[in-house]
Amino acid sequence: MTGSLTLLRRLVEMQQFDALHEACYSLPVISPAEQVLLALAQAHLGQPEAARQALMALDPATLEVDARVDLAAVHLRLGECDAAQALLEATRPEAPDHALLLARLAACYVQHQRGEGGYPPV
Repeated sequence: MTGSLTLLRRLVEMQQFDALHEACYSLPVISPAEQVLLALAQAHLGQPEAARQALMALDPATLEVDARVDLAAVHLRLGECDAAQALLEATRPEAPDHALLLARLAACYVQHQRGEGGYPPV
């Protein structure tokens, strides 16, 4: 993981989405993983269309596990729980003990429970 990616993920952990947004735009070149974090900042800052636009050129299959977990967070923030869940379930075999992946997958299950009245099978 690059130094800039480490810093950007730290800003996510601290929920500093304004700073994350600014930091992403200050990068001379933005990697796909950093592009996902830019979209996450935009989603948290009430810019859903900008977030979707930032993701349009990305191919989730080419992203590393952590970036796919971050992408699922963008989907969750945009209210796209089915997309987040599908991405996380597809990624889970590669990282079955990835704590953040499991936490975000649990968030999907909770969202489904609220909307449908039951937990999906695990």
